[in-house]
Amino acid sequence: MSTASWVMAAMIRSAGGLLTIGDCHAAMGDGEVTASAVECAVDATFRATIEERFTVRRPVVATATEVMTTGEGATMEAATNMAVQGMADLLVDTLGIDDTEAAMLLACAADVRTGLAGNPPYTMRVAVPKSVLRW
Repeated sequence: MSTASWVMAAMIRSAGGLLTIGDCHAAMGDGEVTASAVECAVDATFRATIEERFTVRRPVVATATEVMTTGEGATMEAATNMAVQGMADLLVDTLGIDDTEAAMLLACAADVRTGLAGNPPYTMRVAVPKSVLRW
């Protein structure tokens, strides 16, 4: 039984918006290169709260050690650009720095990772240690 914990923040685009969770995997390589994995049922507990520390423009995922933003697009480059911009926006919002300082911090601390590489739309994610955001 996995007890992994993570937090995801996403923008609510309309009053009464719904949250859907699905596509759980028992095992999956990083990048889901064949657009498939070992699908499974899952029992999970979810809690929804209002995030007030920052403005959510793109989904933000936080694990015990890092914070990630995601991007998707017709190409891996487009998906990467979206994920990088999402992290830059998050750094600006949470640290009170400007775009140049965010770019410098990304260059030093960010890892770019594949989300879905098997077929478009591609997904990418950018991860930074939680300590960078002072979380």
